[in-house]
Amino acid sequence: MSMNVAANPDEIIRFANQLQSYIEHLQEETSSISSAYNQVGNEWSDGKYAELGEALDAMRSQMQAFCEKAEEQIPHLHNMAERLYEYQQS
Repeated sequence: MSMNVAANPDEIIRFANQLQSYIEHLQEETSSISSAYNQVGNEWSDGKYAELGEALDAMRSQMQAFCEKAEEQIPHLHNMAERLYEYQQS
């Protein structure tokens, strides 16, 4: 009995690649804004600066957690696509 697989391995690979690019972009931009924040601290050092720093720290922590979880999925997505390619060839 033949099964009909509805998943498209090309789309899965495309998403995995897009996810990897997104993670890299997030990491680059987070690093950039963190550096800019630290640099402006030489000129701005009131309570609002500290408040923004706390928010920035929280955002970095959340982004790091997201990036770690997302990076764990990329090999899984590639493996899933490979299995789908193999299934389609059989």
